[in-house]
Amino acid sequence: MKSVFRRSVLAAAVLGAVALSGTALAIDEVEPNQGPLSTALTVTQVLSAPGDLSIVTEGATVSGVIGVVSGTARPDVDVFTFFAEKDRMVTIHIEGPTGGQVNFDGILTLFSPQEDGRRNRAESFASTSSDPIIEKFKIDRTGSWSVALSPFAMTFTDGGALEAGSSFLRTNGAYKLVITPVAPAIVVKNIEIAVKPGSAGRAPINPKSQGTVPVALLSSDDFDALTVDVGSLTFGAKGDEASLRNCGKQGVDINHDGKPDLLCHFDNQAAGFRPGDAEGFLNGKMTDAAGSSKPIMGRGVLKALPAKRGN
Repeated sequence: MKSVFRRSVLAAAVLGAVALSGTALAIDEVEPNQGPLSTALTVTQVLSAPGDLSIVTEGATVSGVIGVVSGTARPDVDVFTFFAEKDRMVTIHIEGPTGGQVNFDGILTLFSPQEDGRRNRAESFASTSSDPIIEKFKIDRTGSWSVALSPFAMTFTDGGALEAGSSFLRTNGAYKLVITPVAPAIVVKNIEIAVKPGSAGRAPINPKSQGTVPVALLSSDDFDALTVDVGSLTFGAKGDEASLRNCGKQGVDINHDGKPDLLCHFDNQAAGFRPGDAEGFLNGKMTDAAGSSKPIMGRGVLKALPAKRGN
């Protein structure tokens, strides 16, 4: 696949809208839907109500034709818009009407939302050996993004104008444009924990001892330890050890900062520490202000002691 990445500026354009909703969507292109990009486009299907526009797992598919399916090839550009939220990722590709490769060579170009009357060219991919694909592109701003499909002979100049080549051989045909949202990376909230709170320096741990290791989950300005799902907590040498014994039902201000902390106890041997380990890791989930579950992770210093001679 040949990548022809560059940034440029497009003139303001009225673009057909493909809004993505909670189910997989399939629509047909409505002509005229072609360049130049300043031409009003007439893909008018509204696929979800305002306020519900967001990229979701299923994505959307548009069936269309560049130029003509058969006969003398002619210049044509199809442009669609979709609403995307910042920090999401999206993959965009074309395929044949019934799957597989299309029977023409094309270029996919992605444009960012309009700002100050302009749309910036974000990415462009073309190929003569396989269908073009814009893969796992990270959205850097919320708004209506636009994707253009053009024949291989037609590219965009740095000024945003279409530039037609002299030959349109193998540049026309039917296609499906597939917009697939990619699940965002899981954002883990880092929290502060104290292993054996009150210990001077690194908390000493004897890996062979019976009993429990107390660990305090410390609240902060943006973390309330009492919102933690206690049953989700794991703690130990790697962080995924099922070592939880119990947690206090009431908050305790361990570090005297006026915020209630959560004190939990974990089975010492189940935690899996080995002599020389210098940190313990905690994983779990909390409930945020919107009621959603969010992963948390904490790490605390300790000192796993070597076994005594004769043991």
